[in-house]
Amino acid sequence: MTDIVDLLSDLRERFVFQGGSKFALGVADTIKGLRLELETERMRLAACGVVALADTPESAANARTMKDEYRSDSCDAVAMRVDECMRLRTELAEARDKAIRFDLDRDSIEAQEKEAIELVELRAQNATLRSILEKVMPPGMVQAICDSKGETR
Repeated sequence: MTDIVDLLSDLRERFVFQGGSKFALGVADTIKGLRLELETERMRLAACGVVALADTPESAANARTMKDEYRSDSCDAVAMRVDECMRLRTELAEARDKAIRFDLDRDSIEAQEKEAIELVELRAQNATLRSILEKVMPPGMVQAICDSKGETR
């Protein structure tokens, strides 16, 4: 398939040879200009895609290094959204870390509370057993046993 620019250039050469045609010359130049414009727009679109795929500050900085002609408002909007996503990802990671620390702190406090409750219950049981033993054993014997074991009332 022959390219239209080639055909028009060929046509232009024929018209120039036969006296010239401003119409044929203008169309060929317009098509060349539009092709260059189209290529620039393709590169702008590709730049938006590259910027959108950046997911770290370093890759974002690298992706945003481009010729000015390929920068566009759309690309800048994509870059702003990527920055927001990176910021939110960082905030989420920090919130997860805080939640994990909170869970560990809460678990530790709950374990300490459980141990304290068990200690209170054991002391109550010990006091109950002492009073029962004091009723069935000779006076002072329970205290002597407790003293020998290092227990206090």
